[in-house]
Amino acid sequence: MISFQFISRNVASKFKYVQIRQMNSGGYDIARQQQRNTRRKYAIVGCVTMMFFGSHAVLLWRRRSENRALNKETPPISFAEFERDYLLTGKIKSIVVHPHFQVCDAYTERKDLNPEKVGKTMLQSKTFFGQKFFYKPQVRFIFEEKPEVLEQHILEAQKTLEQPPEIHFEINKFPSYRELAFIAGSTIFGAACIGLMKF
Repeated sequence: MISFQFISRNVASKFKYVQIRQMNSGGYDIARQQQRNTRRKYAIVGCVTMMFFGSHAVLLWRRRSENRALNKETPPISFAEFERDYLLTGKIKSIVVHPHFQVCDAYTERKDLNPEKVGKTMLQSKTFFGQKFFYKPQVRFIFEEKPEVLEQHILEAQKTLEQPPEIHFEINKFPSYRELAFIAGSTIFGAACIGLMKF
């Protein structure tokens, strides 16, 4: 009778030990999984932040490279000189404002050119993404005020002309819609890659 009680107590103690061990191992697994989830969250947040600001930096660097290339090809003049020689003579057909660089591109002809003229009016530049071609402006001028002020100057200049030309006015803000799409795509792609990684 005593041996039977001893055996039953021994079995019961071992069973309790196994239960406690299973509970401890289960708690350890839960804590470990929580740590993994926390590390993954931090990694995703860090990757999203890095991709967001990194893509901004790359796109801004590309714009600066294009601006330097255009400055070498067509050095900008003052607004007073541009107004006297181009705007008040009715030569300008299109103006693109770059607020970040306080400079404007002016075109004396439309951008939908004939195929034989394209080679002479396109400027080639090497960027991080490879070769890029863009229309070379006939003249560039410095304008440090807001684009709305320039638009008002254009309207006032057209009033002095007998047959004022229709001027296409465009503001090239940063980031543009295409650049926003690139930033969003890069950020989502980076977050997805980090989310699929095992920690």
